[in-house]
Amino acid sequence: FLLLLQFFLLKYIIRYVQNIIQKTNNKIDDKIFEAIHYPLRYLFILLSFYLSLNFIHFDEDIRSILDRVLNSLIIVLIFYSFFNLSKVLSFIFKKTSFKGNAHMANSIIMLLEKSLRLFILILAFVILLQEWGYNIGAFLASIGLGGIAFAMAAKDTISNFFGSLVIISDKTYSIGDWVKIGDIEGVVEDIGIRSTKIRSFANTLFIMPNSSITSNTIENFSKMNKRRIKLNISLIYDTSNESIKAIKKEVISLLREHKDIHQDLILINFNDFGDSGLNLLCYFFTKSTKWDEYLNIREDIHLQIRDIVENHKSDFAYPSQSLYIQGTDINTKGKIKK
Repeated sequence: FLLLLQFFLLKYIIRYVQNIIQKTNNKIDDKIFEAIHYPLRYLFILLSFYLSLNFIHFDEDIRSILDRVLNSLIIVLIFYSFFNLSKVLSFIFKKTSFKGNAHMANSIIMLLEKSLRLFILILAFVILLQEWGYNIGAFLASIGLGGIAFAMAAKDTISNFFGSLVIISDKTYSIGDWVKIGDIEGVVEDIGIRSTKIRSFANTLFIMPNSSITSNTIENFSKMNKRRIKLNISLIYDTSNESIKAIKKEVISLLREHKDIHQDLILINFNDFGDSGLNLLCYFFTKSTKWDEYLNIREDIHLQIRDIVENHKSDFAYPSQSLYIQGTDINTKGKIKK
């Protein structure tokens, strides 16, 4: 009767549920259904036999063996479902947390999936041993001692692995980003489970352990949405106040009309009396953060500011000193007379 009920259950109810799942845009429910579909079929068959044993009388020894066999098969099916669900967890991790670095994401997901599956197999094995009456205390103790020894031997590897998890989950940087970590600056070439490779602008390749990266200050220049330009224009002391105001006004107009300058913050002010000249502070940002484009914009601004200064009959100050010598008179006896 139960097997007949199972036939109708699978044919109508499960098919109905499957049709509903297939209509959703979410792929996670499809993965879960695939993981538990076949184990549920066989689990229903085993439950049918298990309940049927209540209507058949066996010897106590035979009944005990049959109960253990059926319990073991049910345990196997349950853990087989968990084994299949590990793929679903990997799918969820890949869709949510690990973006922007497919190579490392796949490596970490494969490692996590294999570790989870190994844990499921060990747990299923231990429960089966307990079901058949074996003492698992010594087995668990040996596993604990082995785990401690393994953890001590692989301490650095484990710390690097968790460092890579922090880098990926926090989206600290991705391949191609321009970063500065401690004293090392360059472009990220590869992010592995153990280390990160950074190519410096001198074409030197740095390989940094992920555990040391997470303990350092990380500057990610590629995450900037604008890039700063800070200039100190030093004008000669002969420049009049009217000329300074006119130069300031024209520089502001230049920056306001420039298509590559960010308009949120533009500061131009007579800032300081320098040792050699009058300092005009220019503080603003470029829209582009790319190094080559930034340099081109900066060069264009420099050239136009130079034209503005020259048009107002002023000039740029440079480090200089004026030496004043007091006159002296030497008498006929060779003595100096002031």
